[in-house]
Amino acid sequence: LSVVFLPARARASDVRSEMATGMAAQARAIPRFAIACAGAAILVVTASALAAGFDKALITSGVFRYGAVTTTGRVVTFYRDGRTATVSGTHDTVRAQFTLATNGKPDASLEAFWIKPFVTGSTRRKLSSDQSTQVLLPVVTMAFAPGAKTVAVIGQGSGISTHTYLGNPALQSVSTIEIEPEMIKGSRAMFYPANKRAFDDPRSHFVIDDAKSFFAAAGQEFDIIMSEPSNPWVSGVSGLFTTEFYKRVRSYLSPDGIFGQWLHLYETDDGLVLAVLAAVHANFPSYALYQVSSGDMLIVASRKAQLGEPDWSSIDHPGIQKDLERVFPLTRPFLESMWLGGRRSLAPMLEERGGANSDFYPVLDLGTERTRYLHTRASGMMALGDHRFSLLAPVEGHRIDFLDEPTTPLEIQRAERLAFGARLRAFARTGVEDTLPRTDNFDVARVDLEALRNSLSSGQAPTDWKIWIARAMKVEEDWHGGTAGVVDEGFYAPLFSFAEKMQAPPPVLATLHFAHGFAAWNWKETSDAAILLVADRRRVSDGKADTTLAAGRQDDSPWLPTSLLRDGTVLSRLFTGDVAGARSAYDLLQPLTSRELDLRARILQGYIKAAEGK
Repeated sequence: LSVVFLPARARASDVRSEMATGMAAQARAIPRFAIACAGAAILVVTASALAAGFDKALITSGVFRYGAVTTTGRVVTFYRDGRTATVSGTHDTVRAQFTLATNGKPDASLEAFWIKPFVTGSTRRKLSSDQSTQVLLPVVTMAFAPGAKTVAVIGQGSGISTHTYLGNPALQSVSTIEIEPEMIKGSRAMFYPANKRAFDDPRSHFVIDDAKSFFAAAGQEFDIIMSEPSNPWVSGVSGLFTTEFYKRVRSYLSPDGIFGQWLHLYETDDGLVLAVLAAVHANFPSYALYQVSSGDMLIVASRKAQLGEPDWSSIDHPGIQKDLERVFPLTRPFLESMWLGGRRSLAPMLEERGGANSDFYPVLDLGTERTRYLHTRASGMMALGDHRFSLLAPVEGHRIDFLDEPTTPLEIQRAERLAFGARLRAFARTGVEDTLPRTDNFDVARVDLEALRNSLSSGQAPTDWKIWIARAMKVEEDWHGGTAGVVDEGFYAPLFSFAEKMQAPPPVLATLHFAHGFAAWNWKETSDAAILLVADRRRVSDGKADTTLAAGRQDDSPWLPTSLLRDGTVLSRLFTGDVAGARSAYDLLQPLTSRELDLRARILQGYIKAAEGK
């Protein structure tokens, strides 16, 4: 600009001199101006912050996750800005719950009753939510490594897992690896004395480090490595769920060592869970799945060819028994009920599907951001422990027997079903109503049971066999719920006798035999009964039902849910060596269930292709 106003006859050298002088002055002025502006901005921001104040309950509310700001009843009792995250602890006075969060995302929680000293004779409760996961992860992994001496836990959280491990006096050392120091301080401030062994026991050691770096530098093997970091959609966490990490962590296990991987079933989907399972499958010759809460799963893996049977004596240690006095008795049958499946039953699907989560193909890292936003669930994985007839148990030969306890200590589907069946059978034997809390589900089950009994004793054929068989199958499910490979013959005998005496239509007896065979793993009985039921389903779908098969039916709906008919028919034909029949039944029935390929359909596909040698 200075050049514009020079005299017309000014020499070029004068112009250059003036330009240099002006530019030098500007160069000196700009830094001074920038510093002045920065200082003013800092003063303004500081003054505004001091004037307004920060509502810690508001900024740690996790609005990014829930889409809503909830501060009512939330009292922030711990708040630290750590080197990797802001760690906050809140007391929810409405729900009587304490929560520890990183950047507003809850990473651990305990109900107040778990923290306060337990008074002998007080009301016991179920293991639920985070308490269930944090206690059962160490209980299950110790059951598969009863001789363990050294343990490494990835992630501090509440410290309950480390505390529970240290309830085992045989352990010599438990190393807890946590990348954020404030997380350790926060867990003590929020949950002590419930986690006191993690801080007071001399066998407990905290390591402030990244998990991968720790194991690479540790130079030792561990008898148990339990990985329970934050959710994989949190930045940097998904690398602990990859095939590359599992390959490395396997080398840090002792020859009889056990690796445990926690995995959530909420804010994810079946495909993402299968990607993690595929990564485990590629690196461990044996593993099993356990459901440790309504929304959490544990993968227990070993370097050995066979995982072995769990030794549940880990719950008998006095320290652990003292912790568990707050909940209903955690018996061995209920612990067994957490089982979902294993390598043998999942291998055909996983090997046919592929797609392991990897550092180079981070499907979990990218996918869980979407599923977190959409609040989806791995509904197929959750249903593995909830469905009346398990697809995985017969392949593994894993029988699950009836229980007699009408109250479950666990908030998981199979345990709930086993306890529900025990309660219903007790009522059927005595006719006396128990003192347990009334529920709508149990009231309905009682009505169905009484209606079925009245029908059996009436000496008259029902006016609608379709309604009769539907009620019989509903009571059968309530009666046998949670079991696998066992059947109550005393339940089925009156049904067969009544149907035969009343000359029920052929599909009625076929339905009873199909369910009985599937329940008892009598595959010939199941396959024989399926012949008529599949033929009936084909004719109905084609609009060509004949009068013999349709006798006693007031509508064209199937006698059994099509998905159940598909599952039992395919499995029974595979077990009896009829691979072509299994393929034919699948191809016919799968399109009639749903156009979507659900998890059970994927499992059956894997079994069929493995049997076909494809």
